[in-house]
Amino acid sequence: ASGHGLTPVGGELEDPEEKATRLRLKEEAEAGKGCFKRLMGRCINCLINFLSCSCCKRAEKNEDIEASRGVITLSASKPSSEEKSVDSEMMKALKDVVEGDSTMTKTKLERHKDRY
Repeated sequence: ASGHGLTPVGGELEDPEEKATRLRLKEEAEAGKGCFKRLMGRCINCLINFLSCSCCKRAEKNEDIEASRGVITLSASKPSSEEKSVDSEMMKALKDVVEGDSTMTKTKLERHKDRY
């Protein structure tokens, strides 16, 4: 896993060594459980997959997975005075909403008092 919060379509491709290590660790964890715990774990996993519609997802092809990978190029520059003023106005508006100075936020809070 990249660790950056981005997952390519279909998930990560594992190296054979990583897959073997993962499967070995999983088998070791399963071996430490009793028969009843293993059965209950499998039943729970089936129920979770059923309720989350995991069984309905289409299988991704390796071509689709590889097509989702790429390179991102970013560039930055110093903001102009116009960009600074627009940013300042946006931050003020955001601060008003977050701090509750906006009438929209106050009415929402009044309407949903029963939830607190």
